[in-house]
Amino acid sequence: MMARMRTIGEAIAAIRESDPQTAFTQNALRHMIKNGEVPSVRVGTKYLVNLDILFSYLNNQEVKPARILSPSGIRPVKEKIYG
Repeated sequence: MMARMRTIGEAIAAIRESDPQTAFTQNALRHMIKNGEVPSVRVGTKYLVNLDILFSYLNNQEVKPARILSPSGIRPVKEKIYG
């Protein structure tokens, strides 16, 4: 199955389509992405989220901890190696 990757704005639009009275906002989703609560992929200046994973998370289903990867797939090194 192909992942349904959407920008933050598109993801919020999909949520509003299924629940027009939702109080969930773009800022809330951005905050969840930055904190690693929802997995995402950064492409240029945009974050893409998988709609299926986002809906699972919002429905209180189990979601694996997120890692934000760079576009090349290399994760940042947390410790200083040199100097």
